[in-house]
Amino acid sequence: MKRVSKNILAIGGSDLTRKIFGFLSITYLTRHITVSDFGIVSIAFTVLSYVLILSASGLPALGTREIAREFSQGLVARIISARLLLTIAVTVLTITVTLLFVSNPVVAAMIILISLSAIPNALFLDWFFQGKEAMSIIGIARAAAACLNFFIIILFVKSSTDILLV
Repeated sequence: MKRVSKNILAIGGSDLTRKIFGFLSITYLTRHITVSDFGIVSIAFTVLSYVLILSASGLPALGTREIAREFSQGLVARIISARLLLTIAVTVLTITVTLLFVSNPVVAAMIILISLSAIPNALFLDWFFQGKEAMSIIGIARAAAACLNFFIIILFVKSSTDILLV
């Protein structure tokens, strides 16, 4: 029971931290960029959501289940490789479609830049730690990412001219 409580607290704490820093990031951006630029950022993150869904294709769930059964170094390598290849393919497809169909160069650049962040996401091992029931590692990583994202936005985004740095 102690392990379950610790895992619940880790995920709950990280979710709360992510929501707070996400709110602060959005608040900061709405005060420093225009409404239309904020819309561009929203569109780019929506596209990223679809890229991440397509590139995951159930592999993290499969990996979590298999790791919970029995650890296998080969399984970790196979899932990471498959996710990386699939993510690269989906990202290339997204970039191609964006270049062909998005006429606004700022929107296209934002979609492309944000979509590229899916590639390192394929290397994340959160599914592995879920299978091992080590939620505190996941919680710390997620909270740290939200904090880092917020501080990067504050450091680099001062006006609408900095929109591509979001």
